[in-house]
Amino acid sequence: MPALLQVEKIVKDFGGLRALSNVSFSVERGETVGLIGPNGSGKSTLFNIITGTFRATEGTIRFNGETISGLPAHQIAKQGIARTFQAVRPFMHLTALQNVLIGSMYGSRTTHGRDQLREQAYAALKTVNLAHKAEREAQHLTVMERKWLEIARSLATDPQLILLDEFMAGLNPTEVSEAVEFIKRLKDRNITVIVVEHIMKAIMSCSERIIVLNAGTKIAEGLPADVVSNPEVISAYLGDSHVHH
Repeated sequence: MPALLQVEKIVKDFGGLRALSNVSFSVERGETVGLIGPNGSGKSTLFNIITGTFRATEGTIRFNGETISGLPAHQIAKQGIARTFQAVRPFMHLTALQNVLIGSMYGSRTTHGRDQLREQAYAALKTVNLAHKAEREAQHLTVMERKWLEIARSLATDPQLILLDEFMAGLNPTEVSEAVEFIKRLKDRNITVIVVEHIMKAIMSCSERIIVLNAGTKIAEGLPADVVSNPEVISAYLGDSHVHH
């Protein structure tokens, strides 16, 4: 059985700038993989290529053994790939439930009865402890609640793979711990996760494997403990003080 996601020799050029250079890796079903690197290293660009927002200049992406590179974003979502964004942008004048319903309409489920969609959306809100805010407009939610709403919207698409883009940025230590536990629980739902994060303690504790990008190139991949002690990773990203964080 092939890996769930296979990224093969991805190159992305923006005009004269090479944002990604021959990036290859695979992700197995049920794995949680961390993706780290300095700002501008190509992490979000890679997410945008996997989800169909950008087209790769070269290379191939396979999901469940099928080539998805070049497909439009809505078709990739229907295949079972969901993502969150660094800048959370719910529809402010819609309720939390309505926001999640919009997500479920683009998902990979085959049942599209209104009642079932509503049930699925409500279940997604319940998963992130927002069911009690289902009828509240997104503009009246806290920043943290909007982040969880974004997760619920992703879950409502019934994904096999979810890409979390700096979901923990700006959270306090308690909220970070909750987020880490939540990511670990996604495994119990057979959801594979790739998480981009700068909080090293968090990414170390929720990832089984870490991939490191620097200037658009993959410079390391392996177990968290091996990656953080890799001299190239330390000089490119972590710095000598990372041990104390």
